[in-house]
Parts: sequence; C-alpha cells; structure tokens
Amino acid sequence: MAYKGREKEDDELERFVLAHTPGFRHLLDGAEQRIQKTGGVKHQDFWRVVDGAT
Repeated sequence: MAYKGREKEDDELERFVLAHTPGFRHLLDGAEQRIQKTGGVKHQDFWRVVDGAT
C-alpha cells in the first residue's frame, strides 16, 4: 500500500512540474490554439491513423 501512495505522490508532482514549466505550457497553448483554429482532428481520421500505426 505504501508504494501506491508514493506512486500517487509522484504523479501529482509530475503534473505540478509540467503545469509550471514554461516550455511545456507554451507547447500546450500552441496546440490549443491550433485546435481552436482548425477544429482539431476528426474522430474517424484519428482512429484511421492509430489503426494504421499498429
């Protein structure tokens, strides 16, 4: 059980660090802007690419 608690703490720390890393935030902000501008990838197109990659 102690390990699961540690794993949760590690996940929370990772989320915190990523959320406060300027380069990562810039990457996410750019992606969000592209999605808003283009509407993102259609569901069928996404899964077609995923299925083709396997």
